[in-house]
Amino acid sequence: MKRKPKKTAAATTTPAFLNERESARLLGISERKMAQLRHEPWFPKGIELGPRCTRWSAAELAQVLTELAPRVRVRSEPVSLLRAKVERMKGVA
Repeated sequence: MKRKPKKTAAATTTPAFLNERESARLLGISERKMAQLRHEPWFPKGIELGPRCTRWSAAELAQVLTELAPRVRVRSEPVSLLRAKVERMKGVA
């Protein structure tokens, strides 16, 4: 009879507090962008454990990702194409 390997909690869950690299990975951004976002007013404040040790709550980051982050406006066409259309319309008239 074969035994199934047990799943450990550490392997299947996200840690409660993440460093900058882990936070960036969770948000799907670069570490550099994470460093920039730290200073935005809507971004959650990190928990300072020491002078060079800051952690962010995974739950707060998930909330920011779904609720507080500024939304991207979806445009039907790139601005350059719209400009070209306007210029062509001016030339026709």
